[in-house]
Amino acid sequence: MSCRYNGVWLGLVLLLAACREAPHPETVHLPESHCESGVCSTQTDERRVTLRFLAQPNPLQPFAFVVSLQGFAEGDVKAIQVAFRMQGMDMGRNLYRLQP
Repeated sequence: MSCRYNGVWLGLVLLLAACREAPHPETVHLPESHCESGVCSTQTDERRVTLRFLAQPNPLQPFAFVVSLQGFAEGDVKAIQVAFRMQGMDMGRNLYRLQP
C-alpha cells in the first residue's frame, strides 16, 4: 500500500524487532487509507504506530519524519527500520534503521 504526497507514492514498512509476543521481527504496513495530511498510522490491539512527515515530501529530495509508538512496553522494540516504495517504480533496496 502507499501514501500519496505531491505526485509521489510512498509506502512504508516498519520492522519492530524483538517484541515480546513475536520472536521474530514484526512487519507493519501503513496503507494509503490511513494517511491524512502528512500523518500515517495503523493500530493492532492496543499498539499504535504513527509516521508523521515534518514537511511535505518532494520527489528526489531528502525529507524528515517522526515515528511514534504507543502501547508498547519498555524493551518491546529493539529497533525500527523503514523502507519506502514508489508505486510502479523499482527503487532498489532502501532500508533505513532509525535512531532514537
